[in-house]
Amino acid sequence: MAGARLARRKFTQIQSSSRKATISRLTEGTAMNYRTLMRLLLVPTVSVFAATGAIAEPLCGSSIGKATGEPIRLGGIAGKTGPTDFSAATRGAAAYFACVNDHGGIAGRPIEYIAEDDQWSPEVSRREATGLINDKKVLAFAGGFSLVGCAAYGDLLKDAGVVSVGMSAQRECFTNPNILSVNGGPRRGLVALASYAKNELGAKLIALSLMRVPGYDWVESGATEWGKANGVKVISVPFDPQTADPTSFVLQLAQTKADAVLFAMPKNLAVAVLNAAEQQDLAKTMKFVGDTASYSPEIPEALGPYWAGRFPVGLELGPTDAENADTKTWKAVMDKYTDTSVPRDTFSQAGYLSAKIVTEALRKLDPKSIDRTSLARELLQTSGAADQMLCTPFMVRNPKAAGHADVRGFWFLVNTGKEWKVAQDCKETLFVDEH
Repeated sequence: MAGARLARRKFTQIQSSSRKATISRLTEGTAMNYRTLMRLLLVPTVSVFAATGAIAEPLCGSSIGKATGEPIRLGGIAGKTGPTDFSAATRGAAAYFACVNDHGGIAGRPIEYIAEDDQWSPEVSRREATGLINDKKVLAFAGGFSLVGCAAYGDLLKDAGVVSVGMSAQRECFTNPNILSVNGGPRRGLVALASYAKNELGAKLIALSLMRVPGYDWVESGATEWGKANGVKVISVPFDPQTADPTSFVLQLAQTKADAVLFAMPKNLAVAVLNAAEQQDLAKTMKFVGDTASYSPEIPEALGPYWAGRFPVGLELGPTDAENADTKTWKAVMDKYTDTSVPRDTFSQAGYLSAKIVTEALRKLDPKSIDRTSLARELLQTSGAADQMLCTPFMVRNPKAAGHADVRGFWFLVNTGKEWKVAQDCKETLFVDEH
């Protein structure tokens, strides 16, 4: 009963601020005990710019001065209201577009960006997409992230000739020629985690800890197929983000006697489960590995010393504290055009990168005659869009084929107890299939 009550409590995500930890938002369906809450409240954190050397004025164009011409309308959909908040993706895109507008826009034309919340509901997702396409007349989608969206409105994109560039999770995202993904996705990500667990941690029996959301079986099957091909037994222990009790779930994991547990769930849910695992001292006998959704700069200190050296994560985009020009520029844009409640994480990176790719496509077009057709054509010809937050340059390999925007690279980071440290730099990962 106590575990069930804990599961209904709201977990507070912690965001960086200058020399203190602050609570940003509450998301439903996760739990934490009093000791962990106090740990989060009392541990000081560092400003996102403290060790990187902030860029005073981020440049998102060739000129300074607001764009004032006829707006170019773009849209994006993210799951904001639900078990966790993914709107960092659309807010990252909005930040980049705001910066573009402050630097002359597209030959003087500002970008009007409309972000919608699909509430983790396929019905709402389709309704919002219909409104953006038919009513708002957007020319493209940029920067969204939804666990239900691609299946809900992918056909609408194809019928209207609208291309979407963003972060993807569902199979339908990777099999729709009108959807370009800046990330490898959870299926490939989970295979990368499994490979890491086998090669680096010596795992022979792996338990998959996946959220029970539409399409999770497709994500699961990638790792299962990889296991059969590589002599590793892979079993699944799905997690329902709406109803599951973290303590009961952890006890299920313990019963598997797996060598390693692979997480594919957002950081707030992962922290709740890891906290419950700590109470059972599970890391003494099991290795825990998280995917890109479990990553955030604050997680090591939030988890505390028990998890030092015990919770590596695989990233689909570069580390947020990387000392390179593109990461610093992203942080500078986020700092100027958003507030500290927006996570500086993989999701806001993905939104920012998606907006950047769309902006570069727009700049190649005649600003007087930009429409859906010309923008779609340019996006589907993208070749070698480079950014240091991408493992390899973003490119469309075959404009007429599903799964043509191919992202295969992953980083691996280890938790030192106070910060993340790169254990394996970006490298291309081989997979059993192509989605």
